[in-house]
Amino acid sequence: MNKTKILISILLIDFFIVMLWALTGNVSLTQALAMIQANPWSIAAIADLLFGLALMSIVVYYNEKKIKLRLLWIFSFFLLGNIGPAIYLLIHLREIKTKLQKP
Repeated sequence: MNKTKILISILLIDFFIVMLWALTGNVSLTQALAMIQANPWSIAAIADLLFGLALMSIVVYYNEKKIKLRLLWIFSFFLLGNIGPAIYLLIHLREIKTKLQKP
């Protein structure tokens, strides 16, 4: 379990580094959005992200008992992208693993 949490932490740090790199680039957000709209593969990548976030939202729906926590986590996923699910997994990985191993 600790190895998995270490891996998730490394991936999260790597993602933050990529985000910082993107923020310091020479392209404004408006220019980037225009480039995304012009490229079908960019749209496909965003659809893939949204699909993954929706799948992770299903995990949260079944794992969280309180509706407010469910909504808060799911909202954070779509606000933060994959940062949200990474943090969720760091916090709840043991609990999810235990539930999955039940017969």
